[in-house]
Amino acid sequence: MRFSRLLFSTAVCVVLGLLAGCAAIPTTTTLTASDPVMPTPATAICGIASNAPSDTAIQVYFTDPQTSGISKRSAVLEDEVLSDLCQARQSIKVAMYSFTLENMADGLIAAQRRGVNVQMVMESDNMNTTAVQKLVKAGIPVVGDTSDGLMHDKFIIVDDQVVWTGSFNATDNSLETDNNNFVRIESNPIAQDYAAEFDEMYVSREFGPDSPNETDGTAFTLNNMPVKVYFAPEDRVAKHFSDLVGGAQHSIQFLAYSFTSDSLADTLLTRMNNGVVVQGVFDEDESTSAGAEYDHLRRAGLDVRLDGNPGLMHEKVIILDGETIVFGSYNFTKAADQSNDENLVVIEDPGLAQQFQTEFERVYQQAQPQS
Repeated sequence: MRFSRLLFSTAVCVVLGLLAGCAAIPTTTTLTASDPVMPTPATAICGIASNAPSDTAIQVYFTDPQTSGISKRSAVLEDEVLSDLCQARQSIKVAMYSFTLENMADGLIAAQRRGVNVQMVMESDNMNTTAVQKLVKAGIPVVGDTSDGLMHDKFIIVDDQVVWTGSFNATDNSLETDNNNFVRIESNPIAQDYAAEFDEMYVSREFGPDSPNETDGTAFTLNNMPVKVYFAPEDRVAKHFSDLVGGAQHSIQFLAYSFTSDSLADTLLTRMNNGVVVQGVFDEDESTSAGAEYDHLRRAGLDVRLDGNPGLMHEKVIILDGETIVFGSYNFTKAADQSNDENLVVIEDPGLAQQFQTEFERVYQQAQPQS
């Protein structure tokens, strides 16, 4: 991976004509502007008003995969993100594993044209897309990771007040064909926590195992809801995760794109053997990957299914006792815990848990029962 990134850095220098930066290959891939590009007019991107309730600090959005085109529910998700980008006045910080959405690129460019400070950090192997190059040509700096692991985060911070985070990459497939969630959290303290993580990567160029242990699972209270935010790998997420799941008393429901964690699988089986109802849905393609836990859990008697979506069942969600939700970019894998840049959010609130349970039931009903 390191060799491919060096080749990519060289290619970027040649294509974009970065005369000042091509004398030596940089240790961090950073794309900078060449010829200016005009974005889609702001009125075309920013003409849709938000329909989100103004008195709700946390709003949950899910995609609705279709065989062609974009569903109404997915379109609402995109519109709400664009609404925040269009209302930004000071800063937008984007940490995104993959980025191909042209509308979102236009929204970021329109914000920059208004004087908003727009910055992006992403997985360097995914930087050569039309949307990313559009940002670069408009003068928006894009920094690629330098770790052998992945910059796998998917979050957006607007004006140090709003955070969007979840399983959603800003890509066409994530929006149209894959199961995903993206959660809007309005909180200055939580936004500042995410901004500190962003700056580690964007400013300090500290990725993966090089990230300092600064937060170790920061606790917040938002509208009487306990919220905890973890960043991997520095916060030793697996241990906290296993302890949390191991405390479930009545029910555990999970949606897993990639699940290879032996310790989490053992915890689920222990809870099942203690009378807890455990149900789960795996992405079918990933269920046969090396180390995947699907067959192990199925043979042990767990109620697990393979998803029925032709695209990806890309969510990473656990619902505990109908009261606590766990979500983010964090797959249930060793790489997520030890190598990648990831984030995980834990919220205790029955109302939010019910929204995730509805999504779980929808995916579960579409999934393939065990044969």
